[in-house]
Amino acid sequence: MTTMLTCHAPAKVNLGLTVEGRRDDGYHNISTIFLKITLADTLRVEVADQGIEIHCDHPEIPCDERNLIYQAAAMLQPLAPGRGVRVHLDKHIPVAAGVGGGSSDAAATLLALNTLWGLQLPLDDLMHYGAQLGADVPFFLYPGTAAYGRGRGDELSPLTCPNSFFLVLVTPPVAVSTAHVYGQYRIELTDAAKDTTIVRRH
Repeated sequence: MTTMLTCHAPAKVNLGLTVEGRRDDGYHNISTIFLKITLADTLRVEVADQGIEIHCDHPEIPCDERNLIYQAAAMLQPLAPGRGVRVHLDKHIPVAAGVGGGSSDAAATLLALNTLWGLQLPLDDLMHYGAQLGADVPFFLYPGTAAYGRGRGDELSPLTCPNSFFLVLVTPPVAVSTAHVYGQYRIELTDAAKDTTIVRRH
């Protein structure tokens, strides 16, 4: 029986992002193209006798209930009574840079525990759990490299991505949470939406 898995949790970029207004649940409706990139965190997920442990030497990463890895494990733990987990996180994705590091770590945890704890949950169930953790989490559970996102970003349609795709990722030394960015958004101050359908046609 497998007791440890090493997982790679990729970052993502948004190739075009249209914000279409605030929803009743506090999120915003968006239209975007998600793309997974090669920059990734590494998680070593091990079965433990009990509890949830997270180990990470990055000074900005909490290793308690604030971490989405912890929240993902706690969400599945009722389905595996008496089981615990120990996660070692090697953090390579910049923190609070808008590239989905926390969401990707959460998705990797859900996938790993589905195997390690023998839950055998179908992808649709994992996507449901992921959406409760964050709007970006379902994309990291979604098969493939690219997807078109609507709604909160969790209504996904597959996209074909070129085999070779290069980009330069620049992350200034400023941490800004996604919630703060959306909280400051004012639709009346933005230009008319740009057409991103040309990207979807490839």
